[in-house]
Amino acid sequence: HNGFKGEETASRAPYKQNAALLKGRDYDMYDDENLCAVARFCERGNSVWNYIEEGGEEANKIAIEEACACPSGRLTVVDKKGKVIEPKLEQGISATQDPAKNVRGPLWVKGGIEIEGADGATYEVRNRVTLCRCGESSNMPFCDATHLNCPHMKGQDK
Repeated sequence: HNGFKGEETASRAPYKQNAALLKGRDYDMYDDENLCAVARFCERGNSVWNYIEEGGEEANKIAIEEACACPSGRLTVVDKKGKVIEPKLEQGISATQDPAKNVRGPLWVKGGIEIEGADGATYEVRNRVTLCRCGESSNMPFCDATHLNCPHMKGQDK
């Protein structure tokens, strides 16, 4: 009744193929903007991008915390040998809320749960992704933060 559109438009290419690589002083970071759900964990203080470039013990700590807090998996920190730094997440699916914007957010899929498309093919299994629940994402089935402007996503789940 709200016009949900579920046509899948997301690339099936692996994450690293779609992500830009930002070279930092001590760590590097992959960034796939198409996956951004605008959870805003990446903008604490000086922003994760600046912390990665800056390097140093405190900046590295904050950059890793911020990237690992990204529910969509848009941001992934890797050490200089290419080892991915990921939080340990139990498998689960949660509906997210954005109280600051007073909207219902995406579904947060964590812990490496397989996402299967309508055609039966699977997307790359990742530790954390966000799935659209407003039906308006241009990167379906993944969230692209369109929910922030969807009138039917206003308010909080009860």
